[in-house]
Amino acid sequence: RFQQHRRPRLRARAAAPSSAAGPAAPPTPREEYIRAMATSAITISELLPDELDKLEPLWTALQDHHARISPVLGHALARGRETAWARRRAAYARWLMDPDAFVLVAERDRRLVGYAFVTVGDGYASWATGERLAELETLSVAPEERGNQVGTALMDAVEARLRERGIGDLAISVAATNVDAHRFYERRGYDRAFVVYFGSTEQHEARD
Repeated sequence: RFQQHRRPRLRARAAAPSSAAGPAAPPTPREEYIRAMATSAITISELLPDELDKLEPLWTALQDHHARISPVLGHALARGRETAWARRRAAYARWLMDPDAFVLVAERDRRLVGYAFVTVGDGYASWATGERLAELETLSVAPEERGNQVGTALMDAVEARLRERGIGDLAISVAATNVDAHRFYERRGYDRAFVVYFGSTEQHEARD
């Protein structure tokens, strides 16, 4: 069952039994969303803007993971935990001023085990995406829960929420060294679309 913090519980309505044989009607986007927001062991709910501090341990775990797999990004060293969280929290607060942005959290036995942060903007100018395009800013899962379907449950809920809103396109940025994340998203049908270069603006000799 899907339960939002401080909001009424929502339940998908069961279809009335029918005496006529035939294929079942496909679920509505709302029914898909409610179904994706609940599993037998993991509860997915929406985080409110004033609850951002609850995300700090999960962001810190993700920062540790990034620092381990990419201790240096080009010439830039990984930031320390406190600095990284302060900067990320400020970005989260700014993004959540847009009513289209949302955060979904995963809980197991009332313990926070993961979250997904999504923003929504205009579609691409050069490619025929939808008018609105979502971006997965963060997907973090507690280290002890990786491989336990938490990421899958969060992505199912994110995609269902976007379908409910009529948004059919989602962009995801992943560190080049995060090969496990590459495999996870590719298994879900996402394709590599862009390559991002990062470097210093210090003078250097250009080579063709």
